[in-house]
Amino acid sequence: MHFSLHDFDGDGHADILYANGDNFDFSRIRKPYHGVRILENDGRNGFEQRYFFPTSGAARAEAVDFDDDGRSARPRATSGT
Repeated sequence: MHFSLHDFDGDGHADILYANGDNFDFSRIRKPYHGVRILENDGRNGFEQRYFFPTSGAARAEAVDFDDDGRSARPRATSGT
């Protein structure tokens, strides 16, 4: 599990980027609830899931500004550290 804070929707409130993937227990069973999520802040620190990308083994996700416009692009998930 890994999370970080980013303002994805540009409203000035930090949203949560959350990755929960395989717990490295060598299980061969895919778990449909593993993946990358964006939880959007409603401005009162209440959060609602706005994005879910299911992917096995997502141990970390990073938000990066690829085009240098000051906004984070969609997150990228990795299976390592």
